[in-house]
Amino acid sequence: MRRSAQSRRASVLTPRCRRANDLLVEARSAALHRYERLTRAFEAIYLCCIDIATAQQQELAPTGHPQRKLVDGALLVIDLPDDEAVAIARLLRWCRFEVAVDDEPGTPEAACELALKVLQLTMAWHEAQTAQTRKPKAAKSASGTGETEPDRRRTRAPRRRAGQGDS
Repeated sequence: MRRSAQSRRASVLTPRCRRANDLLVEARSAALHRYERLTRAFEAIYLCCIDIATAQQQELAPTGHPQRKLVDGALLVIDLPDDEAVAIARLLRWCRFEVAVDDEPGTPEAACELALKVLQLTMAWHEAQTAQTRKPKAAKSASGTGETEPDRRRTRAPRRRAGQGDS
């Protein structure tokens, strides 16, 4: 029985992706101030970037949150379009207070859409990585030619019972 696409996706939902999803839900809440919504949307994106970096066994710097290099590298891995990567870079600079707080990088709604796209692409990337590691590899032949060997588990003829085939 095949698992549904939704259950397959749930199986690749890492703890960081779960938390990113929670932050995204919070960022969509109109009850929060727009600054809080923008920050939560960015934190959701950043968690996805950390998730990708750690899955690739990249070493994280102990200081400097958020790390621009980490974000740029993760966005390349998930192949985010340039215009969206630029929007995330603006959001990152705003979160790091490199620009005036009043110089918002966009609307909370747009930031949430970006965060959702990054989360979906991160989950798809994890799913592809999981599928790639589960693919069975063909057995190489003893001759080293790369051709697969025939299955030799049933090479003997079945046993005959006494009295069968004896004529």
